[in-house]
Amino acid sequence: MPTPTATRRRERPPDGAICAHANQARIGTFPLNDPDNCLYAPDVIRFARRKGYFDGADSEFSFKKAYCPADFGTVRGCDARAWSAFNILTDGWFSFYDEEGNAVTKDAYSYLDYVMGNNLEGDFPLFVFPRKKVGVKELADVMRDHFEGTPMDMTQDIGAGGNALPYRWRPMEWEFDGKTYVNERAIATQQTGFWFVGQARNYVPDVVGGILWFGTDDAATSYLSPIYTSVTKIPECFREGNGDLLHYSPTASFWINNRVSNACYKMYNIMAPYVRAKVDSFERDQMERRTHSVDSMAVVMYNQVVIKLQKKLSSKGDVMVSSKPFAKVVKYVTDYSVNTAQEQFAAWQKLEEELLVKFMDGNVKPQNPDGSFKHSEFSKGIPEKVEWPGYTELWKETVAQEHGETIEVKE
Repeated sequence: MPTPTATRRRERPPDGAICAHANQARIGTFPLNDPDNCLYAPDVIRFARRKGYFDGADSEFSFKKAYCPADFGTVRGCDARAWSAFNILTDGWFSFYDEEGNAVTKDAYSYLDYVMGNNLEGDFPLFVFPRKKVGVKELADVMRDHFEGTPMDMTQDIGAGGNALPYRWRPMEWEFDGKTYVNERAIATQQTGFWFVGQARNYVPDVVGGILWFGTDDAATSYLSPIYTSVTKIPECFREGNGDLLHYSPTASFWINNRVSNACYKMYNIMAPYVRAKVDSFERDQMERRTHSVDSMAVVMYNQVVIKLQKKLSSKGDVMVSSKPFAKVVKYVTDYSVNTAQEQFAAWQKLEEELLVKFMDGNVKPQNPDGSFKHSEFSKGIPEKVEWPGYTELWKETVAQEHGETIEVKE
């Protein structure tokens, strides 16, 4: 008996286009006779008919309507994230080909009625064309989105508290006065275990070509460390079994990133930008400079092995070749991956200590360009004048309205 897990289908994006999905089927109707661009299980429609999911003509069959029908929760909690990724990477303009093959460009906000769950009969494109080239850093930063700048921006209502926190603790829905409300589920979320961006490069040998940019916990305040896909060792900070949700480990990346993120949650609009600057500095250095140097050296080592193998084959004819002729290349990228992950883990341990000192009790202590703290003229253990960043204007307005008569300063 076929099962729903067997009724899959895949559609090839047009060259240069991007696709996004978030725990919700995105493919609707699809070409039935284009195997170069669309593959599907032979019983994908037949099974839906048998189960009562669909009873129309084959040409009208929608994969997502049959197997994953939309409701408010799946649209607002899932499709809205895919829409937001598109919105960022297209600068707010969705360019795509419609079902007739016509080039179309529409304002991203023209799909808001659907993604906000107001019109479940709506939709938005499966593929769109980004406005500019999307690199690893651009994609990583999309993973840090909280709907900023959109009507679903989580920093813009009183639920964000006094420091524009773009998170709402579970549950995702709550009730008040007979009505049900939703806590937004943004791309970046507090309950992240791990996240990554996979990078495949065809311009270098396979042993060097793949990098898994890997991170743990909340993407908005954590970093991605490069792990070459040919590695033979795992960094201790990423090792499976090094801590879990019920057992703290001081040597685990997951836990140090949780310490940093949870520290930021108390004064998010003040602390998170400070952490994000550290993240950006590390990632740009790795993505734009250091891994390029590693690639270059690894390719040189690879080519040296190839030359030796070619000489051996030409001089001796058929010879036994080691099953691991590129072991030195693998060791080189493994060592780099492991050392970089561990060094950045140690840097994040120091950062967490710095955050505690710098932002303790809601005060912000000033620092020198070298990162040391400025002290008063009277003692090296007492900070120079601290800053009191206070709260957002929305918070002030709300508190004044709700509690102003009690706390107003009288003349």
